[in-house]
Amino acid sequence: LPMDIRRIRSHPEVAANEGKVALQRGPLVYCAEWPEFDDSSVLDIIMAEDAPLTHEFRDDMLEGVTVLEGRVNGSRRLLDGGVETYEKDFTAIPYYAWAHRGPGEMMVWFATSQEHAQSQPAPTLAYRSTIDGSYKTKSLQAVKNQMLPRNSNDNLVSRYHWWPRNNQSEYIIYEFEQPATISSSHVYWFDEGPGAGVRLPAGWRILYKSGEEWLPVNNTVPYEITKDELNKVDFEPVFTSAVKLEVQLPEDSSAGLYEWGVE
Repeated sequence: LPMDIRRIRSHPEVAANEGKVALQRGPLVYCAEWPEFDDSSVLDIIMAEDAPLTHEFRDDMLEGVTVLEGRVNGSRRLLDGGVETYEKDFTAIPYYAWAHRGPGEMMVWFATSQEHAQSQPAPTLAYRSTIDGSYKTKSLQAVKNQMLPRNSNDNLVSRYHWWPRNNQSEYIIYEFEQPATISSSHVYWFDEGPGAGVRLPAGWRILYKSGEEWLPVNNTVPYEITKDELNKVDFEPVFTSAVKLEVQLPEDSSAGLYEWGVE
């Protein structure tokens, strides 16, 4: 007997899945994985409620699987702050078969509107840069994905932190594709709240690379440390190939952030 492709919704109290659907055929849940997409991006998918889907058995994939196929929209941010959508082919594989072809994006819950999609980042100076940090973890990439949280303790948005380190100086560095002039920077801090391991930092500053030295910028406004909002600092323009965010951790806790940008 034929098995219909069904769109599944999660419980309404699961905030991460608001405005999203999963795909199921028979007993199998499906996912989209990066190798099937020309841009290797699946987090930005917008699947219209009426988008037609078909299924096909592919003996040339993953030792033989039935895939789901159709057309969806992708979305990406623009440098002017807007968002554009574009059509792209869609292929989904059974969830059990993912993670056999190298690291990359995977998605089970697909946004049905732009409001709930995770758009591809705009090609900002920070996003195009090579990133490094004093504490090397996979989450370091989160600080340039342009996903701003609802507040400083938003568990639905990825972030980077230095826990369990405390009472010392840490850093993140952007190495630019080519030298550029910058004059401002912004940070959105991560703060778990009283008694937790990650709190607001004790201090921070921006430095730029001059030859082999790191020099502090001449800031024209104070370095603010405020939760639940972007903290922006303006400084006298500098022409440089790299910039450093230096953070002083509190004495009894660590610190972290969701986003770091430079302009």
